[in-house]
Amino acid sequence: MSATRSPEVAAFLRRVLDAEFGLPDDSDGLATFQRAGVTAAARALDLFGGVLLADEVGLGKTHLACALAAQFDAVVVVAPAHLRGMWEQMCPGARVLTHARLARARPEELPAASLVVVDEAQRFTNPASARYRALA
Repeated sequence: MSATRSPEVAAFLRRVLDAEFGLPDDSDGLATFQRAGVTAAARALDLFGGVLLADEVGLGKTHLACALAAQFDAVVVVAPAHLRGMWEQMCPGARVLTHARLARARPEELPAASLVVVDEAQRFTNPASARYRALA
């Protein structure tokens, strides 16, 4: 994920960094370790402008990403086509683009975003690919 800092984002990050686990009250349903993960992700966004989530299957990376994304105004999720419906259901306010759609889009066709979530980011490692160039 990467973020473009705005006043709203900066205010959210200050709230996160000021609290023990840092999540607003509307984040019910997350386990304590997921709350800690959102806090760590928010810190990474603040310090580095991006964060990489990598964990075992089934530990809630999607839930963590959506809890963080809920704090941003304009969220774009880039995901494989077979996961598009899941992302639309999990993060209803986000605009979901498939990897293929991203690769075919002209830069002016891409939506503005304050946060970009990339699922299956290992597919964006080749700087010569259209996917990589579109995401960069």
